[in-house]
Amino acid sequence: MLTVILVHDCCDLDDINGVNQWTLYSFCNRHKNFKHPDDFEVIVSRNHIENVRNQTLRRKLKNGLAHWLSYYEHGASYWMRKDGSIPLGVEFQWDGVRVAGLLVWENKATDLGLKTFEDRAKDADTFIKSYNSVINGEYLYYIIENENGDIINSCGGFYDSDHMLEEISHYLIGHDFRVKSDLTLTHLEDDLRKVVAGGHLHKSVVV
Repeated sequence: MLTVILVHDCCDLDDINGVNQWTLYSFCNRHKNFKHPDDFEVIVSRNHIENVRNQTLRRKLKNGLAHWLSYYEHGASYWMRKDGSIPLGVEFQWDGVRVAGLLVWENKATDLGLKTFEDRAKDADTFIKSYNSVINGEYLYYIIENENGDIINSCGGFYDSDHMLEEISHYLIGHDFRVKSDLTLTHLEDDLRKVVAGGHLHKSVVV
């Protein structure tokens, strides 16, 4: 019988924020990545953008190399592009701020490779999803062991649990298996069983 171990991976915001990619800045001084709006030469309120005096930033906002951010916190913390898709249940009256920060591509535009606003926005959304996973402790790592405790495969750095579970399922074909996980990841055990069932694999035993 194989054993699948699901745990939180180790990652710090400094490992992803501003390292050859996007940099996320918060207007809240309680956040590690705080930067005052004055530093960007912008005037903003909780829900509105009043003025952008910085011409470089204005160009970046126009061509997709910078994006206004909204923030929502209720149990967990979530950043999102202000003009992007707003998840169901997110509101900005009590637990959210419509204009909460900026996401900026600090490197050369050619380093990003993408040229259209739409493609750059999609890339920004991917970064934000990874960022949210890190701040909420959802960066994931898995280990698959055989009955002797030998490691068959292991991999980390997942911020998309669906991708991780799909990868794990390939190693379970033709094998009985059980799942061990942190208490905070018990919901992924059910998700893995669903992926396995969809592939007509053996039923898992959760311990």
